[in-house]
Amino acid sequence: MSKLVNKRWRGAEALEASSEELRRAMELLNRIAESGKRIGVFMGSARVLPEDPFYKHAKGLGEHLGNQNFAVVTGGGTGVMKAANEGAMVAGTNSVGISSSLLPAEQVNAGIYTDRVELSMFFNRRFALLTVADAVIVYPGGLGTLNEYFEFVMLLQNAIVD
Repeated sequence: MSKLVNKRWRGAEALEASSEELRRAMELLNRIAESGKRIGVFMGSARVLPEDPFYKHAKGLGEHLGNQNFAVVTGGGTGVMKAANEGAMVAGTNSVGISSSLLPAEQVNAGIYTDRVELSMFFNRRFALLTVADAVIVYPGGLGTLNEYFEFVMLLQNAIVD
């Protein structure tokens, strides 16, 4: 269970843990970007199944972007995220999952990642995903997808990302 869930955090301790998580994720994503690959981030429902049209589309788009020198980066979960990572693997490109330990039901441990980082803080996951993205692809989803989407819009509005 996450430290966040099973103990009260104090200011300095929370800041240190958050900083360490973010450092790990950003080192990975920056290494991929520095290799010359662009980064495509996929957001969408974790609940769609392989027979769903959105699943099929995300898998095809993940493969297409992979063939265009993009690394495919997702929240490391099921549904649309898994589909996009599967497409990246078909293309032979970087397939990255930045998952949350707070969502154990949405973990995917199949061999669909070239790299994977697990974070316990949602805001670190959103920040890491969105600040390095060259493209953001949003599929229909629930509140988590909306949360990520509106955070991205806020970052755009405030010129933190372009």
